[in-house]
Amino acid sequence: MKNLIKLSCLLIVLILGSANVLKAQTYFSDDFENGKGKWITGGGNWDTLSSTYISANHCITDSRIGNYTYNSDPTITLSQPLNLSGATFPVLTFIHKFKLWAKGCSGQPVVYDYIYLEISTNGGFNWNQLKQWTVGSGWIHEQFDLRNYKSNLVKFRFRLSSHNPCGGVEDGWYIDDVRVEEFISTNPTLIFPFCDGFENGKSNWFSGWDTLSTNPNSGTFCIADSRTGNYSHNSDPTITLKGVFDLTNTVFPVVSFFHKYGLWAAGCSGQPVVYDYIYFEISTNGGFTWTQLRSWQGSNVTWTNELFDLTNYRTDKVKIRYRISSHNACIGNADGAYFDDFCISDFTPNYINLNLKVLFEGMYDPITDIMSMQDTVTVFLRNTTAPYTFRDTCKGVISPFTHSGQFYFHKPPTGNYHIVVRHRSTIETWSKPGGVHLVKGDGSVNNYDFTSSASQAYGGNQILKGSRYCIYSGDVDQDGIVDATDLGIVDNNASAGTEGYVKSDLNGDLLVDGSDLLIADNNAYNIVSVMRP
Repeated sequence: MKNLIKLSCLLIVLILGSANVLKAQTYFSDDFENGKGKWITGGGNWDTLSSTYISANHCITDSRIGNYTYNSDPTITLSQPLNLSGATFPVLTFIHKFKLWAKGCSGQPVVYDYIYLEISTNGGFNWNQLKQWTVGSGWIHEQFDLRNYKSNLVKFRFRLSSHNPCGGVEDGWYIDDVRVEEFISTNPTLIFPFCDGFENGKSNWFSGWDTLSTNPNSGTFCIADSRTGNYSHNSDPTITLKGVFDLTNTVFPVVSFFHKYGLWAAGCSGQPVVYDYIYFEISTNGGFTWTQLRSWQGSNVTWTNELFDLTNYRTDKVKIRYRISSHNACIGNADGAYFDDFCISDFTPNYINLNLKVLFEGMYDPITDIMSMQDTVTVFLRNTTAPYTFRDTCKGVISPFTHSGQFYFHKPPTGNYHIVVRHRSTIETWSKPGGVHLVKGDGSVNNYDFTSSASQAYGGNQILKGSRYCIYSGDVDQDGIVDATDLGIVDNNASAGTEGYVKSDLNGDLLVDGSDLLIADNNAYNIVSVMRP
């Protein structure tokens, strides 16, 4: 029996959504399964290819074997013009990936080759550029509004331009699933609520990613950007929903998923630490423009639940995508991302709303009453009687100014619970004996303040800084005690001048140095450790 998807901050009945595809007009379609007969090719070696593709078994590429040719402009042009005069909202879409020359040579700065999407309204005598790209990308879905061209017969072409002064060449361009159709076909309305655990493949997504059966979050499969090996440098591997969700009749829409990831985060040749990123993005216009909901960097090797409040989008039809961006200055790459158990639904009105106030010893400045950075914590609710059963968990962000964050829990009934706080470089800290009474039902705010008294923590396990109590810093390896192992990690990183968002940066100034070492040393000397019932 397939396992039910477990959501850390949300309990939903899984309803597998499917696209409500309306019968709308398609004006052109080519997945290159029947060759290149719909195109005029020139200036290169364009041909279909079966070793990489998005749908079915072929794509088309400018250079089937090896790299493209220097000082060339290989083009592939639509052979017959399209009449869009009867269209309402025509959209050109395709999926492509590419790798272009982007390096320096003989004292030159970085120089580039380019690829272009161009359109003509006079049969190909003149061309207007719709978009250009450079450097590289993994498979990514593109779409273009053609409403301004409804009064003309139009042709479009794809053109690679290789004229960098270094004489350099690269792998080139791969294109698949070219379509011109009505906007409503490109963005069908998906049934809401919707969940996808990738047990039936990736049919709900535009993506060059692939399903993977190794250690999914639940069920048999997850999806990954690079099934074997690392992702490519200078690429943007993306997974984009094929449809939109209508949130106009929702009360508290939320989107949730699980992911784990390993991204490039290191220095090179005198560079400070540089990063690749993951972005979770939303579009309210069917994917023409995107707004970032959150980004991640570094690594997280365990499946982690993410939850997003979409109440600001209740008047919209929304589209979702998840994207890796690899453009670090060190030309580095890493394992990539794994994505599973995506759900979008309406929050039920019954939930625990916890406003939690907590401070981290190393980051808190009692003079300014501000922490050095905003940071993420994971909060657990556990029963107050042995064996202190885990009931729910949620991640949230603590503000450096208010010292508080908002956390929503759906699983537990009304009752007393221990609040357990975990932060990347502090001691796990439990709430006071007897736990905390949390009211479930109307979503009203329940407050808990660790900073007001040492006794707010189990065993009084906090340190006073100024007039506020903070949870102890220094448990870098998260084994429940600040000891010589943590001290060694901080000492080694301080000696190396490690920079960036790392666990050994105890004071949050993005540099590991003597001030971090002093905090760890003091707490190791005092054998600071977890206190729990």
